[in-house]
Formats: sequence, structure tokens, C-alpha cells
Amino acid sequence: IEYSGSFGNISGMAGASYMKEQDVNLNGIFGGASLGMFTWLGEVDIAENWIENKKSLASYSEFIIEPVQGINLLFKFDFFDEDMDYTGAGLTRYTIGTEIFPMSFLEIKAQIRSTKIAGADTQPDPEYLLQLHTWF
Repeated sequence: IEYSGSFGNISGMAGASYMKEQDVNLNGIFGGASLGMFTWLGEVDIAENWIENKKSLASYSEFIIEPVQGINLLFKFDFFDEDMDYTGAGLTRYTIGTEIFPMSFLEIKAQIRSTKIAGADTQPDPEYLLQLHTWF
């Protein structure tokens, strides 16, 4: 289910999703808003029995600034808790980067991602992403 529309100068969308496959249930809400060169997108999902007999939480939030057409500066925040026990265990990932669209159907993406695992003795090294993406 999805709704999109405009409220004055703000464009927005909101929706919900549901899926059931055998023992796995997924429920989620998502949305976004755009005003001028600023855009926000977000989603929160709860999965039951996706990992053993646990209830998991996943969330995503992305902030985009488009200073000129074809160049996006972005910041993403992802969070995943595999058992929703709220004891501080979970995976958090921060991403900063840019997306460049030099022509239609071509995207060049460069990002740096930092992952933090709560309660872990060691943390993963930062990840560097350079991607060429085309579609039609």
C-alpha cells in the first residue's frame, strides 16, 4: 500500500507492506519527503521467524542533498537487531557518499560505510564502494 502526493512545496510518500510465506511474516512502513534540494527516505520492518524463531527489526534512513541536477550527496543510517531483545546488541551502519548521474541511465556511486556491532570485541574495517550502475 502506498500513497504519494504534494503538500505545498513538499512532496511526500508513505506506505506499508506485508508478506507471509510459510512461517515467515514481514511487516513494514516506509516513507519519504522532498523539499527543494533535500530528500529523506526511510523504512522500518519487523520480521518474524526470518532468523530461527526470533522477531527481528531492520530500519533504514537516507538523507540526500542535490546541490545541482545529477549530483547527490547522501548520508545513510541502517540498523538491524536480529532478536529485538533491546539489550544493546545490533548492527549499525553509517554511509556517506555521492551519486553522480552524468547522463540518462548511468549512475556512478562512491561511498564509505562504517559498521558497528554492539557488544563485539572487534569492529569491521570501513568499506569503500565504487559502483557503475546502468539500467534501461
